Amino acid sequence: MASTLVDLVKITSNSTGTGAITLGSSVAGYRGFEALTNGEVYSYSIQDGDAWEFGRGTFMSATGQFIRTPIDSSDGGAAINLRQNAQIAFVALSEDLDAVQLSNAAVAAAEQVAIDAAQVAADRAIVEAGSKTVVNGEAVYPNTYASTVPQGVINLSNDGITTGSGGTPGTYAGGVTGGPNGFSWEYSIGLDGKIASYEITSPGISTDTTAPTLSYGSGSITGAVVPTATVAARIAQASSYWAISTDGSTLDLYSNVAGSPSPVLDPTGDQVKVFVSAGAEKVVDAAESWAQSPTAPDPLDPTSKSAKGWAGEAQAQSTNLSNATFAKYFVFPGFVRSDNGRIDTTTTPGVYVNTGYLDLDEINLAEINLQGGTGAYSIAYYTSAFALISGVAASSNDAYVNTIPAIPSNAAWAALSARATQGSQRLLVAVKPAKFLDGQPDAGLMGNGNLFTLLRSPGYYNNASPPVLVADPNWINSDPIKVTPGYQISYDAYASTTVSILRYTDASGAYAGRVLGTAANTRNTINAIVPGAAAYTGSIFGTTLTVTAIASGTLSVGSVVGGASAGTIITALGTGTGGTGTYTVNNSQTLASGALTQPAAQFAQMSAGNPGALGAAATSPTMPNTIKYGPAASTGLAAPSTLEIAVGDNLKTYITANGFVTSTGTTPNADANWRRTPSRLTMRAAGEGKRYIAYEARGSNSMSLISAVDGSGTVVGSVLGSGSFTQFKGTFEVPDTAVSVHLCHAAAYPATFQYLIQQPATGAPVIAPTANIGTIPDSRSSTQYPTYRTLLENRFGCSVQQLGLPGATVQTTSADTYLSTVTSALPNPRMIVILPGGNDAGAAGSVGTFSASSPNGVAGEAVKTIPTAPYPATPTGLSFIEYIYITGAKLRDFYKDIRTRAGIVGGDTEAQKSAKLAAVQKTLIVWITDLPQQRGDASNPFSLPANHERKRQAVIEVAKLLKMPFVDIQGKYPIDMSLEPFYVAPTTPGINNGNLTEDGLHWNEVLQSVGVDMLAAEVG
Repeated sequence: MASTLVDLVKITSNSTGTGAITLGSSVAGYRGFEALTNGEVYSYSIQDGDAWEFGRGTFMSATGQFIRTPIDSSDGGAAINLRQNAQIAFVALSEDLDAVQLSNAAVAAAEQVAIDAAQVAADRAIVEAGSKTVVNGEAVYPNTYASTVPQGVINLSNDGITTGSGGTPGTYAGGVTGGPNGFSWEYSIGLDGKIASYEITSPGISTDTTAPTLSYGSGSITGAVVPTATVAARIAQASSYWAISTDGSTLDLYSNVAGSPSPVLDPTGDQVKVFVSAGAEKVVDAAESWAQSPTAPDPLDPTSKSAKGWAGEAQAQSTNLSNATFAKYFVFPGFVRSDNGRIDTTTTPGVYVNTGYLDLDEINLAEINLQGGTGAYSIAYYTSAFALISGVAASSNDAYVNTIPAIPSNAAWAALSARATQGSQRLLVAVKPAKFLDGQPDAGLMGNGNLFTLLRSPGYYNNASPPVLVADPNWINSDPIKVTPGYQISYDAYASTTVSILRYTDASGAYAGRVLGTAANTRNTINAIVPGAAAYTGSIFGTTLTVTAIASGTLSVGSVVGGASAGTIITALGTGTGGTGTYTVNNSQTLASGALTQPAAQFAQMSAGNPGALGAAATSPTMPNTIKYGPAASTGLAAPSTLEIAVGDNLKTYITANGFVTSTGTTPNADANWRRTPSRLTMRAAGEGKRYIAYEARGSNSMSLISAVDGSGTVVGSVLGSGSFTQFKGTFEVPDTAVSVHLCHAAAYPATFQYLIQQPATGAPVIAPTANIGTIPDSRSSTQYPTYRTLLENRFGCSVQQLGLPGATVQTTSADTYLSTVTSALPNPRMIVILPGGNDAGAAGSVGTFSASSPNGVAGEAVKTIPTAPYPATPTGLSFIEYIYITGAKLRDFYKDIRTRAGIVGGDTEAQKSAKLAAVQKTLIVWITDLPQQRGDASNPFSLPANHERKRQAVIEVAKLLKMPFVDIQGKYPIDMSLEPFYVAPTTPGINNGNLTEDGLHWNEVLQSVGVDMLAAEVG
């Protein structure tokens, strides 16, 4: 059995004997049982005088007990008789740590596996067209590509931009003749009738570099120059990929070396390969783990198998992976009709299954192989209002659909159907990462702001108390969702009076209340406050609860009445509105006046009508199918249309009216060329943290994309449009005095408005207090700028050492003499943050690239060979990209040598090895792309934007090659250097003469704060 591993947990016993252990307080210098999770299995060891015991056990939070199962002990393997205050250490056992038996090389390889696995999730990999799947982050290709590197379209020239005339606005599929198989592209025509943009939608795959011939199809454009496609290697220089062996029994790993496949060898000299039965599949999900059957061991745990063993076991789980993924999503009976896109649950029952509606904001479809028929869509796309856009059905009955059609630009949902008997059918999905900053109590559940997207299982909870799940595919329900007492849930969807739209449970999973629909089989608009803990005095006669005193808390509709008959809940307000007064309860009874309680709800399960199965009314624009969540309005319950927008909300869902917003915040017309919010959106108070709106939209002269308004109706901040349907992208910081916002964008173009809050650091730190962080390599990361250290310490909750060397170039900081000071000062850090390039101009020809054809390659720079170990102690004569690669590689190699850092020696016992390994931090190395600067005057090489961009791209290229996370401040945060001074040495740190920099070179506290927030979002 696999154990859950925790760091630095040692707890005293509050009980004696040989039975379950009642856990007491933590041992000084260690964490207590708050670090444990209810129901999880943990490995442990006990040393009580001369007695000893080790084994595994289960933690039960309700009783505070640890139920132990000894593996061995000084009492012949039986549980030892504990004395009071015996110490229980939660450590990894030798059974958990087979990896410590490996050679140093194999352990390093296993550690790299874990790093690679984390990077797979951090990269948020999406399977590209032309490759069937991915294994450990690398694409898998047919056997043909064992002898030639896969080619595809990597670029379209920009000759066609803003040319042509007379076109119909919209986005169209481009015409293709020849070239890589599966290549596709699309182009957009703006409101001015000209080509506005085009992009590659699938690079295709080929064995050669023959380019396709492109043409414009729909849209009636005339006079436009057709773009030219460039075909090159889809696999970047020195990157690897899998190719299926000739007999189909293995996947063999190759690397792109100078344009040709080269076998990747393991430490024994054999080519790296994995054995497969029906193909090895990988799903990238938010948990950063392999999708697998619930009983399968985690093959990415480097402590569970040898470096080769984990890969073999992962592939052995191939069938389990596909089965588990298919079963997870195909949970509804029936199929998607190809005549109208509706889900048919009554025709040919038992023959088909379907997924219901999958939110395209949350998942990517990675691979399908679905058996269907001519009357059933295997995959269909829908608008946000569930209107059918398009679909694909099998060419004949029982035929398969295995190509995922391009997702329309206006698609919000997808539904898939398949034969009920899985057979060789497959479905693989990749879960998209969250789109909001961490830190809010409700942030983990927001998705795109609509909790309706979390209703994914068939059936509903009925009106019993507690409610019982009824299996009915006409309804859908959610898993338990973490909620905060006192917050408001606003429900606007199809429901009924016999359906519990909300079912509450407390922290232990016990029933805590429910809320029923208020109208039978129609749209229900309901607001509910999540019940919090309360204590009060009351009596019940019939169905009337009379409350005479409140000791604590506020009463809520839907809450359980603790102390009354089982299942009694408050169903309606009488004269009471949360305090003393009368309330209606569901169970008639007679109860004398006495002490009553209300449990605090910690989880909510939601039920609603399945939009695909309840008739036209359920999917019409008048059926919003929205469930919103956020802080309760200060005066009463707000209606859904005016509910305060919540963190993580995709504000595009609120932009429903025609017309534009002026620079003064007025809405003078209903011009259909523009879309805007019908009324201003209310925001949280500024005191809860800095507020931002990340936006990408098109605007024009005399209009405002974002207008922030104070309490008197005055515009206090805005993002103004310019030109004619110009593209704008950035992050708008909402002024503290603003209480609401108006939003507007060009109707013919896609737009995104994301609401974010940066809260002060509170609660559990991102990194444990026992850890520390180091910042390198130049003055911007040095002790000259202590505000950077303070911001990091406040945000991450641990100590920070600033080790930057003022005036140092990337050559200086790639040398062993500098890096040895870093590793000596930080032998066991949790994170190293690298912000390179402050003293390197980045001039053309000095930066370099490792792959001119890679999307991450630095354009126009000479192609360099990736440095390999052993790296020079004092590198000289190299380019910018080579120096920073060597810096990252040296730090990686030092910190990944876990055994050496742990100080394990041959005479160590397994317990000693475990203790040493547990004390070693798994160091995360994170890059920050170089920041713009300006020195002397605008002609200075350090002032040129092109040089800034070269250094930025080089950092991204190196971070991806080394499989390390990076924070792209320059690429994602608007930095207007026209507002900054020109740096002239010397300057005095701490004197702020600029907007985002102190002096044109060194970032000030404002930009440092942005960087720290982005860093927390990346590693949190």
